[in-house]
Amino acid sequence: MPAASTLTWNALDPASVKVARRDRSPAWLAAPAADDAFEQAARASLAKSLPSGEPARPALERLGLEARAERRIAAAATLSLMGDHTLLARVLVEDSPQRRLREEEWRRLEQTAVPLVRADDPSAAAWHEALDAAAPAGAGAVLSAIVDAATDGGAERSAALVEALESPWLVVRRYAWYTLLDIEQPERFDRLRYRPDRADDLNADGVRWWRDRVARDAAADGAP
Repeated sequence: MPAASTLTWNALDPASVKVARRDRSPAWLAAPAADDAFEQAARASLAKSLPSGEPARPALERLGLEARAERRIAAAATLSLMGDHTLLARVLVEDSPQRRLREEEWRRLEQTAVPLVRADDPSAAAWHEALDAAAPAGAGAVLSAIVDAATDGGAERSAALVEALESPWLVVRRYAWYTLLDIEQPERFDRLRYRPDRADDLNADGVRWWRDRVARDAAADGAP
């Protein structure tokens, strides 16, 4: 593919790709609305960091190793669109204090990239494989079950998610928490009772509250 060219495709016809000469920056690199600072930083960093004439994949893989979160985020999302979900899984799973994403960064990346990845069965299977490979030993199966949870999961699903809030793995706690919110739709105040990034002792009361709530709902529904 020539250096001064771009690949373009239409989501309604994903099997069709066109090669066009690049006479200006791609639309997806254009500055977003002023209030979207997260996406603006990620796109600007990606636009400045990709060297002209270098193949995109190795350049993106190199960006994925950098310390700056916005570069790793942009690289992971872009590689995932190209069909390589390895970096996306690694970035979402990363748990070291120096390199893990802040909760809001993690949530934005997960909401933006993962639904596209899971849009069809082959891509979803590749995503689960990448997630399992990146996850800590023993966490892959738990993550797959959480990611596949339906929004109407019911009392049994909610109870399992509440137990996962005490997982030793940050990525499991984050996925369990946001899936639980999707299912239960609590009031705004109740959303503050637990945060996946908070220390265990600060979350203990919140976990107890959620466990009691789910148990009450199950009893009201006549669930065993």
